[in-house]
Amino acid sequence: MSEESRAMRAPNALRRPNKFIAYMRKYWFVYMLVLPGLVFMLVFDYGPMYGILLAFKDYSPRLGVWGSPWAGLSHFREMLVDPNFIRAFKNTVLINLYNLAFGFTFNVFLALMINELKIKKVKPVVQTCVYLPYFLSWVIFAGLVQVFLEYPSSADIGGVVNQVIAALGGQPVDFLKNPAMFRTILVITNIIKTAGYSTIVYLAAISGIDPALYESAAIDGANRKDMLLHITIPRILPSVMIMLILQLASLFISNFDQVYNLYNNYVLSTGDVLSTYIYRISLGGSGTNFELSTAMNLVLNTMGLIVVLGANKFVEKLDVQGVKVNVIRSTAGTISESDVMLASASKAVIYGFSVRPDANVRKKAEEEGVEIRLHNIIYKAMEEMELAMKGLLAPVYEEVVIGQAEVRQTFKVSKIGTIAGCMVTDGKLVKDCKVRLIRQGIVVYDGQLGSLKRFQNDAKEVTNGYECGLTIMNFNDIKEGDLIEAYADQEVPQN
Repeated sequence: MSEESRAMRAPNALRRPNKFIAYMRKYWFVYMLVLPGLVFMLVFDYGPMYGILLAFKDYSPRLGVWGSPWAGLSHFREMLVDPNFIRAFKNTVLINLYNLAFGFTFNVFLALMINELKIKKVKPVVQTCVYLPYFLSWVIFAGLVQVFLEYPSSADIGGVVNQVIAALGGQPVDFLKNPAMFRTILVITNIIKTAGYSTIVYLAAISGIDPALYESAAIDGANRKDMLLHITIPRILPSVMIMLILQLASLFISNFDQVYNLYNNYVLSTGDVLSTYIYRISLGGSGTNFELSTAMNLVLNTMGLIVVLGANKFVEKLDVQGVKVNVIRSTAGTISESDVMLASASKAVIYGFSVRPDANVRKKAEEEGVEIRLHNIIYKAMEEMELAMKGLLAPVYEEVVIGQAEVRQTFKVSKIGTIAGCMVTDGKLVKDCKVRLIRQGIVVYDGQLGSLKRFQNDAKEVTNGYECGLTIMNFNDIKEGDLIEAYADQEVPQN
């Protein structure tokens, strides 16, 4: 390229606006709103993090953090051989795993049970009893626990629990000084104290579920168990996953307030956790070993971060990423050829609820390569959509339509019921096959063929273009012009 041509192109290059600058100019007001929070985090959250350097130094208050000599990884080696640290680490992990296994599942179950309460006067009382402990500090709550579990002495008769045990003829138990029972006490009290917060989150998620889903499911004959399993639980799973990630974040960090207000020297073997141990070696009576406590906190927070990132990756695999449902058209009534053409042009899937396409529509769908998925229960359709979005369903029918017949005339016969004189207009009708009665595109009845005759003789099947007489088992409301759709269940392999 000549110098002249480069000189001619240079001004154009200079005139091209920087995309980043243009973007910031356009949305400057949004970033101004974020600025105060960002400054707060930088000053009070990220600013003090320079204290992490203590883990790698022999700290001297006289020299300060920056002036203290480097110690390398010596404090980390000291931590790994410290039996008290290993004991506290074990206790912390075990207590948090118990809280996760019992407390987390209990909170979900409790929220579902509260939601199922239908008595207006009882439900607010239950919610108040569940929520109230959460708003108490651990100092007050631990005091109440000690009052209930207090061991009798010469000065008093003991707590409520020991009074009941004595009244029943048993021996009082010193709960709070028993190492074998202390972890259980921590888990139970934590469940009682924190259940209110979790249930509020889950009940808020439940309240966001569209009531039309429950109404449609009830109309379709679903009971409360079905609605709970197929509507409520699947739709609160995102909230459950978020709460799970938050709880996993504290897997290596125990509740200092709870343990500090309940434990004593008798239960250190099972009750001493990392937060209380770090407090004792840094600010407690054991000294001011800031370097070792900082090293411990750094390792534990790093481990917690790894656990959270791992849990987040796992949850992402369960969720539908980058997928959006685009509803092109929704309408009441039967599926028409225009619906098929629209789906073909848009590369869409047709979902039908309590409707059935006629033979012409079905053939058109096959010609255009349009998939039609039909359901009679609303939550089944919703579940299939979710699975299809995740790529867990193969694009095939669960049912195979084998034929269709038009009712030309009806006869009422005593002890038999209504006999329909029909013309098979597509495929074939087979003896004892499953059938649907369709009236003006709407499914009126879904059942089984009672009898199939050709003239006066029983027939195993009647094919396209031939007349037949039939009855539908346990159904007599057959009218002229109705369509009889015969289908068979077919097991479909899932991808």
